[in-house]
Amino acid sequence: MKIYLLVSPSHSYFLQEWFLPTFGDQLPVEIRYIPQLGNGDYKTPGWTAAMLEKVALIETAIAENWGGEFVYSDVDVQFFGDIVPSLKELPPETDLFFQKDSPSGMLCAGFFLCRANARTASFWRHVATKLRESTGDDDQDIVNQLLGAQESGFASLWKRLYSPLEARVTFGYLPDSFFGGGTFTGKLWSPGEVFPLPPAPLLHHANWTEGAANKVAQLEWVRAEFSSLGQRPSIAPAHVAVRQSDGVLPGQNTTQSTDIPS
Repeated sequence: MKIYLLVSPSHSYFLQEWFLPTFGDQLPVEIRYIPQLGNGDYKTPGWTAAMLEKVALIETAIAENWGGEFVYSDVDVQFFGDIVPSLKELPPETDLFFQKDSPSGMLCAGFFLCRANARTASFWRHVATKLRESTGDDDQDIVNQLLGAQESGFASLWKRLYSPLEARVTFGYLPDSFFGGGTFTGKLWSPGEVFPLPPAPLLHHANWTEGAANKVAQLEWVRAEFSSLGQRPSIAPAHVAVRQSDGVLPGQNTTQSTDIPS
């Protein structure tokens, strides 16, 4: 199993300062480094192009891991434990397991496990097609629309049974120990606010907030909260199993990195 990341200059800070130092050597890391497409903020110009790059990386990962599974992750993430045992316990007959992004069951396309098979290959090709046709949706919007994740159980099943064959994958949720800024609230977060935290965290995804500085603030707040309870991320040695599939590693080209004060 490998973990795949898409990194632009605006987010290389998160890779270097938060993701890799807390992830360590849990899994081999595959990085696709892309040029800056817009400013990196949510649904600003360049966002759709970046999302198409992301889906292309997912399709590459499916081809490279055929018959197995892999993880896709955004880089605005910190780890508080070893995620691998929990991932290996997930039912093998389910195609996709997403981080839960809201109490209503929204799927987070920023962290998920994917089985590499014909169903998921067709599904992500379909997501790419819908993304190119869209005038404002991103990949997460399209994933949720196709799977009917926030609809009732019957409505969700009906939607998938009568959806195009490309969308008929099975999906589930990762445990709440894989949490984000909106997992328990579904509300936009601003610095100074609080939200519920799980008792035994494995991963925190700094989402449901606007701008890189707010992401840093959320990462710092979550770390401080767990540190006060004696649960600190294990700061690991430099990762030795990192391979870039395009471009260069941000740490090797600092002129393209964005310096975000921590």
